[in-house]
Amino acid sequence: MPRYFTHYWMNDTWNWNTESQGELLNHTAGNLFLQRGVQRGDYVYVITVQEGLLFLLGRMKVVEILDYQEAKLRLPSVWEAAEHLFGDPNGSTNMNFYRLVPIELTQSLIIKRRDGKKRPPKFISPGILDQQTLRGVTELSSSSAYELDKFLLQTDSIQNRKEESIGFIPDDGVSPTLKVGDKVVHPTFGTGTVHNCVTKNNDFELTVSFTQYGTKKLMWSLANLKKL
Repeated sequence: MPRYFTHYWMNDTWNWNTESQGELLNHTAGNLFLQRGVQRGDYVYVITVQEGLLFLLGRMKVVEILDYQEAKLRLPSVWEAAEHLFGDPNGSTNMNFYRLVPIELTQSLIIKRRDGKKRPPKFISPGILDQQTLRGVTELSSSSAYELDKFLLQTDSIQNRKEESIGFIPDDGVSPTLKVGDKVVHPTFGTGTVHNCVTKNNDFELTVSFTQYGTKKLMWSLANLKKL
């Protein structure tokens, strides 16, 4: 049976690699995979936490685990890490650096500790994830992996339906152009992050994760959102 792990990318690493948006997630590197028990056939979900919100880059099915010297023969440039995972294209997804995980899904995740006990992620305040809780390599329960896979399928299908999901709000000459991942403020719900945007009834339906009020769906024409 495969096991399921998250691999945390530091914010700098995440931001440096955004030019790879849309490409297949077929490589990641670190120093803790073998220590945590990652093996061929396992699944790794690459994540980061920005301003207390969880972002999911994608999923990779591990097909090879190479050391640094072996990885240098495979790739033109590699991170200086002891362990390099390479993915199976048939079990891996494309990378989306703006895939914000809904608060409800983040709260439902179950982390498997090395002592066998299970626990949820730690939050420092309502809706704000503790950045340390998923650092490094963390094992997930199979049910959590299943929920993440459903989320990946949902967001990938939305991304591929170009006529329904635009990911951007056109500049109307008055309000700023918004894109997935942008920070916004609402007069009632406060600050939040744009999670998705789809066309609906000659308008745009926004999904926004608010820091204090969770995820809301708002119509662009009525939302009165301002970009931060």
